[in-house]
Amino acid sequence: FINKGVELQARSHPVKGLQLWATYSWLHTSLQNLTAAPEKQYYLGAGWDVFPGFHADLEMKGCRGLYVADDVDLQNYTTLGLRLSYQLARCLQLFANLDNITDASYTINRGYVMPGFTVMGGLKLSI
Repeated sequence: FINKGVELQARSHPVKGLQLWATYSWLHTSLQNLTAAPEKQYYLGAGWDVFPGFHADLEMKGCRGLYVADDVDLQNYTTLGLRLSYQLARCLQLFANLDNITDASYTINRGYVMPGFTVMGGLKLSI
């Protein structure tokens, strides 16, 4: 079989406290049933130091043409995620992660549907 593709990546820090990033990949393969190898993937993100100690990341991930199995439709999906953190003390951080805000329904392995919108939060202790 033959695989050919292109990957692009860019990062920027346009102003103090703001980071932007993007990746894109395109894959052409001679196989029609190559698992774990989507035709197109992209990832866009922004990180912002809102004020001292408080940081936010917004991320969008997309996938097009992911083959899972013969009896599963090609998977095409976009997810959105938000990560918030606040440094309470030198060694203690409060965080919240919101994943799949779009509540996209997709499968990356046969028989295992990925979770919809989920929220996780907590404290991170660094010693």
